[in-house]
Amino acid sequence: MTLSAMILTHNNARTIARTVASVVSLADDIVVVDDHSTDDTVAMVRAWAPRARVFTRALNHDFAAQRNFALDQVHHDWVLVIDSDEELSPQLAESIRQALQNPCFDGYTCTRHNPMFDRYLPMALGRALLCRRQYRFTSALHERQHIPQLGMLAGPLWHHSWEGLAHWMDDLRDYARQRARLWRAKGYRYGLTMLTLRVLVSVPFFFFKTWLVDGKWRAGRLGLLYALGCAAEWVYTGLFYYEFYLQHPHTPHKLP
Repeated sequence: MTLSAMILTHNNARTIARTVASVVSLADDIVVVDDHSTDDTVAMVRAWAPRARVFTRALNHDFAAQRNFALDQVHHDWVLVIDSDEELSPQLAESIRQALQNPCFDGYTCTRHNPMFDRYLPMALGRALLCRRQYRFTSALHERQHIPQLGMLAGPLWHHSWEGLAHWMDDLRDYARQRARLWRAKGYRYGLTMLTLRVLVSVPFFFFKTWLVDGKWRAGRLGLLYALGCAAEWVYTGLFYYEFYLQHPHTPHKLP
């Protein structure tokens, strides 16, 4: 069965070679949607996968729209949705081949190994890695699909996301800033009291969601630290929202 792969990129020269190299023998159709990279990302894609089709399109803080644009470009019914800092392990690539021979689900997920201090921690991916292209993405940030039931693929998906703790904190702050933008763009009007209350509720809620529901407790003390870091993203969100409010108190749709 034929397979398309879609990859979103933006200044990913550090990681994109490993991503493309891991899918080039698996997918005969590779679609890359690049958010105006200023480094060697696109050149490296062309070097590792000369047949890849590269489209340039501004992200505009909407990951779902960017992924749906990529879905519109693919040639095949089955799509590998892989990020530009992820890498298929050989075992996972073989599991994908086997799943495509006799599909039992409309989508499949896997375990992703995330860097955390001196090791990689196995964690649930939280999205489909392999799916039929009919399933569209929703939510501009931390986008998702509604696939009734997901199968499980064997083998790790390596996540080469962060070079140390500072890089991870930068990533969390970037997501928080984008969420704060979305709150303002949607017209949410939180006074300082309501904003504080939302942050105070969100931090423990998302800590326990990450720690218990998402299964990070299996990683022990490092999983605990990971959950605390994810919860901190909501503190940053509140701070960025209030900064935007001070800069533009009467125009929630016009953000810096």
